[in-house]
Amino acid sequence: MLLAAAVTASLVAALDRRAHTLAARNQEAEAQAAAMHQLNTQLRAANTDIAHHRAHLDTAYKELQAAYDRQQVRSAHMSELNEQLRSANAECRRRHEELERLNAELTLANARLREMEDMRARFTLMVTHELRAPVAAIQSYLKLILEGYVPPEKVNETLEKAERRAVEQLAFIADLLELGRISSADARGQARPLQIEQLLREQLDLHAAAAQERGITVHTAIAPDLPAVLANPEQIKSLWNNLIGNAIKYNRAGGHVTITVQQDAGRLAVSVADTGIGIPPEALARIFSEFFRADNAKAVARPGTGLGLAIVKEIVERAGGQITAESELDKGSVFRFWLPACNEQQDANDAD
Repeated sequence: MLLAAAVTASLVAALDRRAHTLAARNQEAEAQAAAMHQLNTQLRAANTDIAHHRAHLDTAYKELQAAYDRQQVRSAHMSELNEQLRSANAECRRRHEELERLNAELTLANARLREMEDMRARFTLMVTHELRAPVAAIQSYLKLILEGYVPPEKVNETLEKAERRAVEQLAFIADLLELGRISSADARGQARPLQIEQLLREQLDLHAAAAQERGITVHTAIAPDLPAVLANPEQIKSLWNNLIGNAIKYNRAGGHVTITVQQDAGRLAVSVADTGIGIPPEALARIFSEFFRADNAKAVARPGTGLGLAIVKEIVERAGGQITAESELDKGSVFRFWLPACNEQQDANDAD
């Protein structure tokens, strides 16, 4: 019985402890449940706050995106404005450069105009002098005859002097007109492909009597199969007339004239050499100037207008060529010029 009571008491004690433990665990579970409830409440509050913050962030993001889009539009507009500004600056620079170029051209044109005006004034003065002197001489000869100051046996001689001055005057006027025609005409006007050696032979025939009269021998060296040149035939005749005429006029009695015509690197190369009085070194640089005659040319008392070589230079340059002069005093001179060769068919079409 005692044993049963002891066992019962032990069981009761164990049950009490078990109940106490369960009660403690129950309290702990309730505490945990309360804590979980509180945590859930806090989580719900946090989620609510997060939702509010997310909504706020979404709004802020949209505002930032809108601001970014506006900035992109502004940037594109600024880029367009910058490009327009660069274009405007480039146009300003171009116009400034164009203005500077035009100003430079205007300055050059004004300088050329002043130079031409000075040349015109000098030309007028020289022409007036060149025209007045022969006319005054002719008038003087005729006045002497008319007023009876010339003996009858000298009348013809005096008239011949007047006639020579008149012929010189006509030659001067003819040269003036020729120079005016060449200077004012279009460089290719009335030009056509031609063989200048044919015109050379014609002019040699015309000057043969003058050369023979002074015992001057004319030699020619003309290469075969020469190309044509594009030029005005009347002007080429004038060119040959002046060069051959000068080579004979300023040569020595019994002297020589040598004319060579050959092809040189696609050009026609011509030289006219004489054994005449030559040109002083100080006069050589001006030999192609209008109205210029070297002192030794004047001293030989042969008529001349001072326009022949100016006409020659103008003709050569109008035909697209170049001309040079070399000389040694008392030994002779060499005039060389080059003219571009042409394709006859093509340049005939160009001339038309």
